[in-house]
Amino acid sequence: MTPEIKNLDGDKADDGGGAAAVAPGAGHGHGHGKGAKNKLSLVPLIFLIFFEVAGGPYGAEPAVQSAGPLYALLGFLIFPFIWAIPEALVTAELSTAMPGNGGFVVWADRAFGPVSGSLMGTWNDWLKYWIEVGAVLSSIGLYSATLSSAAFQLLGMADLGLLPCVFALRAPIFNTPWVSIVVTSLITLGMSFFSFNNIVTAANFLYSLGMLLEFATFIWLRIKRPEMSRPYRVPLRLPGIVVLCLVPSGFLVFVMAIAGWKAYAISAIFTAAGLGVYYLMKFCKARGFLKFGTVDGEGLMYERHQESANVGV
Repeated sequence: MTPEIKNLDGDKADDGGGAAAVAPGAGHGHGHGKGAKNKLSLVPLIFLIFFEVAGGPYGAEPAVQSAGPLYALLGFLIFPFIWAIPEALVTAELSTAMPGNGGFVVWADRAFGPVSGSLMGTWNDWLKYWIEVGAVLSSIGLYSATLSSAAFQLLGMADLGLLPCVFALRAPIFNTPWVSIVVTSLITLGMSFFSFNNIVTAANFLYSLGMLLEFATFIWLRIKRPEMSRPYRVPLRLPGIVVLCLVPSGFLVFVMAIAGWKAYAISAIFTAAGLGVYYLMKFCKARGFLKFGTVDGEGLMYERHQESANVGV
């Protein structure tokens, strides 16, 4: 029995509506459209989250040096409550309301349109060597987690038609977006010529911009799309969620204000490049130079909700 197709606003979709369309890339590459896609199991998810959250505490040593151990430890104890909890609540609501590979790319696209969607003491010698080995392994884990996150954001942009369908191609065995991984790795190699401090400062600045956009997306969708299906909903009204987002946003603005001119320059270059890629892709799509996905944001969200419902059955 064929289920009745509805969009996220509760209205029935017409026979040719985008909600019933097939996601871009579903018929391209190897491993698409042939059975269920591989799902990330619990243990790999735990390690992925660990390396994303705890794999790179940049700035911890300078914090102790500048403020002293007492204030640094107090900051480490207090900061998770005023930063991590609001971010986790925002992410929980948006990711369940709009599940997809693109993450905050998809969320910003639904809130503000495609432009926003297209724009992280040695004791002795033997211990020193083991610590260095552990640092290498930790770096590998951190890089793998970050690479996975970035590659799937490119895949999500291909799903939305912001990038060509080639970015949605998946490997035949592990079903990973190999084209997106290759492109992300090439960009990483290009950034390796910068000094470490400049990379960290610029990465924090760009991350702050992204998080500000995510908080703005969260508030905007609560205002403009209150009827949107949200399997998890932050139990606060609009004034409460504004306060919830203002506290971490204040820290983000502070980090951006003290970044320095090098971070501003690098971030401006990447922002300009992102806008340039967006308008270039728009031009190529209009002229038919490259193949793009045709599923709109509403259709993509309907498809993701159907996949989640099927998994839960």
